[in-house]
Amino acid sequence: MFEKAVTAPKLPLRHTLLIMAGVYTIQSVIGMFTLQGIPAVLRSEGVSTYSIGLFYVAMLPWALKFAWSPIVERYRKRSNYYSAHGHIILSAQALILLTLLGLYFMSINHSFFTLFCTILLLALCSTFADITTDGLAVDRLTHNNRRYGNIMQVGGSYVARLLVAAYLYTAMGSGGGKAPSCY
Repeated sequence: MFEKAVTAPKLPLRHTLLIMAGVYTIQSVIGMFTLQGIPAVLRSEGVSTYSIGLFYVAMLPWALKFAWSPIVERYRKRSNYYSAHGHIILSAQALILLTLLGLYFMSINHSFFTLFCTILLLALCSTFADITTDGLAVDRLTHNNRRYGNIMQVGGSYVARLLVAAYLYTAMGSGGGKAPSCY
């Protein structure tokens, strides 16, 4: 009934923390961009608050990740331990990067629906990376080192806030200009 976890050689603490810092920073960039950046830019473009409010629905994968986390965990715990972690995290992060690049080069004037679906895909990929990274932290960090994992999570969030704020400040014309066309 219960699957036996594959025992893996010890991953150096610094590698575990670097993985955690990267994943948590990227997922926080997506959250800040979606929940704060896009609404501000869309509002400056005159988009209705009703339409802007729909973007919060795009974060639904975070509320529903409990539904697929057992599947991700089952995959993460089987076969070669590091390849399962690496496969999930790298695949999710690569898809996030490609999606962000597509969003960067895409004229958002195409459609509100396209922007919504892009944000939904980003949120979904983030949840897969988050589930796997949290599992890695639980498995690899000793009780005494869990505080470092917490530092990576909170620190990644703050770094993401700085990155998104700097991007929006630049994109909106150094704080006083018109926002780039996003709708």
